[in-house]
Amino acid sequence: MLTRREFLKTATAGTAIAAAPIRTLGSRYQDSSGFFGIHPFIENNPKAVFIMKTNVDIKTNAEAKVQAGSDFSSSVFVP
Repeated sequence: MLTRREFLKTATAGTAIAAAPIRTLGSRYQDSSGFFGIHPFIENNPKAVFIMKTNVDIKTNAEAKVQAGSDFSSSVFVP
């Protein structure tokens, strides 16, 4: 009988082998360089963690969260 650890190792290895061809095909045919870029400061600091403080009043305020996400994306991604 397999232990939980052995099962997870086997499942992980099988998934990695199955996903390898998908990743190579995706990277070969998909080029996102023509769509948008990343802000130069973020590009120069790839290991940094960036946090943006928002003015969302409560967690369930969907409109405020969408607006905060839009503001964040427009400051991170550049055309």
